[in-house]
Amino acid sequence: MPQSRELNQNSSRRWDHAVPSTERRLKILIVRVRLLFPLNTGGKIRSARMIEELSQNHDVTLITCRYPEDTDEDVQRTAELCKNLVAVPYRETVKGSAAFYAELGKNLFSSLPYVVAKYASRELARTVAALYRTQRPDLVMCDFLQSCECLKYLDGVPFVLFQHNVEAALFEQMARQTASPIKRAYLALQAQRLRRYEQRICKKASCVIAVSDNDREVFTQQYGAPYCEVVPTGVDTEFFVPSKNMRAANNIVFTGSLDWLPNQDAMRYFVKEVLPLIQQEVPNVAFSIVGRNPPPEIVALGKQPGIHVTGTVNDIRPYVFGAKVYVAPLRIGSGTRLKLLEAMAMGKAIVSTTLGAEGLPVHHDQNIVLADSAADFAREVTSLLRDGQRRRTLEAQARELVERRYSWQQVGQVFGAICQRAAGKAGVRVQGSGVRDGP
Repeated sequence: MPQSRELNQNSSRRWDHAVPSTERRLKILIVRVRLLFPLNTGGKIRSARMIEELSQNHDVTLITCRYPEDTDEDVQRTAELCKNLVAVPYRETVKGSAAFYAELGKNLFSSLPYVVAKYASRELARTVAALYRTQRPDLVMCDFLQSCECLKYLDGVPFVLFQHNVEAALFEQMARQTASPIKRAYLALQAQRLRRYEQRICKKASCVIAVSDNDREVFTQQYGAPYCEVVPTGVDTEFFVPSKNMRAANNIVFTGSLDWLPNQDAMRYFVKEVLPLIQQEVPNVAFSIVGRNPPPEIVALGKQPGIHVTGTVNDIRPYVFGAKVYVAPLRIGSGTRLKLLEAMAMGKAIVSTTLGAEGLPVHHDQNIVLADSAADFAREVTSLLRDGQRRRTLEAQARELVERRYSWQQVGQVFGAICQRAAGKAGVRVQGSGVRDGP
């Protein structure tokens, strides 16, 4: 579960600052399906930082859903990052309930992928259309693919898609890694629908903002997006800093949201295939799985010797500081992993799959170690546990990379420049664009 320090600590209406002379002040309407707070996922942190940076020089209105579990503090802290916040009440069907499985079954007869259909709120779409009609923004942005159905009453209005992953690729990978034939068939069907839907939206968007060159290539070459730019992922280099404390124990650590299927798959794979090989060489090794909302099967891993499953924590840093090696054994993924940048900022020696490090300009045995087979992964972790000099070299070079390229201020400036160009290309104030209130 990624953690970040407080955003907007000097939040005295930062959007009132003057726009640099090279830019024009934009009215930006952003649609997403969840509040930004609490900052407990990489996607939320990335979006929150980008919106905070945009709000320094532009007028940002954010429209999103408010779930029953969202607190007044979550609403307030999200509102502090933009000029206007509109939160529409929304209730999601409880996962694992009879109603949830009924929804999955009903979706078999829909053309929309389930992860899109579940957020197709008429109330949210009507709210978006009404605000567009009154504000006439310079830029309309959908944050994540799931929010695009909220534009269904804005006929012909250009929009920008901020796409943090190739969503279809995630489902295709999950289908390949799933043992159950029924689950595999359902995930494969969802992947097919997602690929068609994602392609249609990318072609329709006036601009797609990707988070890696790999994703941009998919959006342009496979999906035919006419215009796509890349914004890198950032990290708070003042909050995530190396620890001066010595690490004597043979500890390894993973951090990530454990209600996210790719992270669940990574933990099952690591504990079953990789950790036993490490334990043969380093019998006293300890492994910490740190992240929010672990399902019962992940919690059960903590019953095995040497494994600790923390559940939700307020701060991941003590767990990362207490480990000699950070692992990212991901077999499913797209975009970039904020968790790796956080670990690098803390000066950690990291062993990752190639897929886990995808989208980051890292190099094997310089600032990270890459290993894809279980045997190779175990061998590299064991080497780093034993070889202090190699570990310290990787730690120093990892920290140097994020300091040089990945501060949020630098990334925010890139994002702002992309939005300026996108607003010019979108020509949002198109004569004849239809805006409907909905049925």
